[in-house]
Amino acid sequence: MKRAVSFLFLMGLLAWTGPGLVRGAGDSSSPRQGKDRASVPQAAAPIPLAGQGDEVSEKIHLEGGLSTWTVTHDGRHNLQVELLNSEGQSVAMPVNEIGAFRGTLVVRVGKAGDYRVNVRADGRWTVTIQQPRPETGEAKPVAKEGQGADLACFVELPHGLTVFRVTHTGEGIFRVKVYDREGRLVQEPFAQLGAYKGSKPVSLDQAGTYAVAVSAHGAWTLKIE
Repeated sequence: MKRAVSFLFLMGLLAWTGPGLVRGAGDSSSPRQGKDRASVPQAAAPIPLAGQGDEVSEKIHLEGGLSTWTVTHDGRHNLQVELLNSEGQSVAMPVNEIGAFRGTLVVRVGKAGDYRVNVRADGRWTVTIQQPRPETGEAKPVAKEGQGADLACFVELPHGLTVFRVTHTGEGIFRVKVYDREGRLVQEPFAQLGAYKGSKPVSLDQAGTYAVAVSAHGAWTLKIE
């Protein structure tokens, strides 16, 4: 009975949460992915934030479009990171986790303007916001590996069919999302619980440069063919 209740609880999380409310999600990320991103042109300089416990940042200016948020937290309880517009409304909550966390997530900024970052935490935390504007992406086939939440790559994808092959060794929620250059979610080919190995088709209406992001609770591999 306990196992059944636990399974139903995880299914609820998969249906209703973003990155997830599972302890230790994305507690490390692949350093190789960060090196791949280092040469990507940026719309503005990186924005580094740091603090401890609950804090609201000073105003920051963001350009509209795709941004990446690299977040760390060494606490034991709930971590929430949200983006507030100039009226104080929440426009994105890329991180909602329990416990220690380290990962990189994609956040779409609807329009250029001044924003604040609202952090709820019980430990020390850092948030680094970048606004990559790649001129092009990697050519297929692409093979990546990592651990936890990360922006796997920018990749050139054709109109029509592409095959994504993945593995995941963690026990929590595993997601793979495809975003366009503006940070709009195009497809989510994988949303699985626990360890997984498989392949799925991704069909696109338009060829172009896309961002592929992974949210995981363990080690993962990704092949785009």
